[in-house]
Amino acid sequence: MDIDHETGPGALWIHADEYGEPEHVTRFVLICAEAFDIKGAWDFCWSLTCSKPRIEGFGRGGFVLDLKKRETVASVDCADWLAHHMAGHGELAEQRQQEATRGNGLQSQ
Repeated sequence: MDIDHETGPGALWIHADEYGEPEHVTRFVLICAEAFDIKGAWDFCWSLTCSKPRIEGFGRGGFVLDLKKRETVASVDCADWLAHHMAGHGELAEQRQQEATRGNGLQSQ
């Protein structure tokens, strides 16, 4: 994980070229909030990219943290959001779930 503070006042660009998880950023921010007694709300957007065109190779989401309580207030992963809203929509939702499962290397049970 790399951190760049030159993006603007009060902003950090936290990124990883090979592998990164939004939860890692959340933990880092909450540890900093504890160490420096930072309070208030903090938010970030994340994106998942891929160098090749692949199903499930791209994604996006966001988190809102309460630094005073040291907890996540809300989070969203667009793939999860779509799956939730497609649930109950028959064949299309089932096809989407099968593609996601194959893309993650998981077997349907």
